[in-house]
Amino acid sequence: MLVNLQRRYGCIIGQHYPAPLVDIATAARQARQSLGEVRAEMQNNGAMRRILQQHASRKSSHFSPRPASIRPLDATSVNTARPISVVQPVQASLPF
Repeated sequence: MLVNLQRRYGCIIGQHYPAPLVDIATAARQARQSLGEVRAEMQNNGAMRRILQQHASRKSSHFSPRPASIRPLDATSVNTARPISVVQPVQASLPF
């Protein structure tokens, strides 16, 4: 906030309100630099390729088909499902 606005509203940052603990622009720049260094290191030692191959590939053989217990319901099983009960909200009187 600009100093003239702080004076106008009577709230001086650092005096009436705590000053920011972190400079956002500097912290963001440092974080981007650190992430860039980590990515570069991962690409150089092949870790990025292994991670992408294991976690991003849709043709991976390590996934098995869904078990029957979590497969989508078919048309015959939908009719046998139990209805969901609806809970009515309770109005409470507050002491104040």
